[in-house]
Amino acid sequence: MDIDTTAIKALTMYSIRTTVLGKKVYVPLLITVFLAIVMFYGSLDDGRLVMGINMMDSLIISFFSVLISMVYGTSVINDVVEDKSIINVLTAPIHRSTIFLTYYFSAFVSVSFVMLFVTTVAYMAYFVPAGLTWFRFDYFIAILWLVLFSSLVYSALFVTVSFTLKKPVYFGLFYVFVWEGFVGALPGKIKEFTINHFIRSLGSLLIDHGEISRYSGASLGTAIVVLILVWISLLALGSFMFAKKEFP
Repeated sequence: MDIDTTAIKALTMYSIRTTVLGKKVYVPLLITVFLAIVMFYGSLDDGRLVMGINMMDSLIISFFSVLISMVYGTSVINDVVEDKSIINVLTAPIHRSTIFLTYYFSAFVSVSFVMLFVTTVAYMAYFVPAGLTWFRFDYFIAILWLVLFSSLVYSALFVTVSFTLKKPVYFGLFYVFVWEGFVGALPGKIKEFTINHFIRSLGSLLIDHGEISRYSGASLGTAIVVLILVWISLLALGSFMFAKKEFP
């Protein structure tokens, strides 16, 4: 095993461990508790399949998948820049673009792991009391696929801006609550400039119940192509900027 591979594996494992189990570990725990309570009481009030899908759509797909990607994506590089440990990383025998992609991969794995846990708890909290768990388990798999796509693209976005802005969390909060939350909900063509538009477009083709099934979005091919192009463009931009960045 050459030293480059060893260094990459070490950096990956360290980044994932510090991201998931670091000082922000309370964020997914609080979100999980919140979702478990909301989804459980939602099942007691209604208990219909449509209501469960709508809640998973609004809370998991359209909000918390973006929020958690923002929390981890904006911190994975920014944290090591602030504590100056980025200097030690940059002295390793790894090209800077590879370092950036390693940080991105670590953020993506961390977000995916957390979202798998959060999504599972939210799903079980509603669908088990409602007696729908195994009746529509295929929807659980579909939602996980949407969350995976969401984590893939949003992690690329937030990791890229994490070292280019002084306070990336401000951009993240603006993007989550204003751009995706407000602009994405507006009627007309402007919502097509949000990533969630294409995520929900995929959802409308995978899920036959709830508001997401009636979402007027892009075709399957268009949604996948746009998401992949955005993903690749963000990673290419991030790799280039990280390679040229002068760190203190």
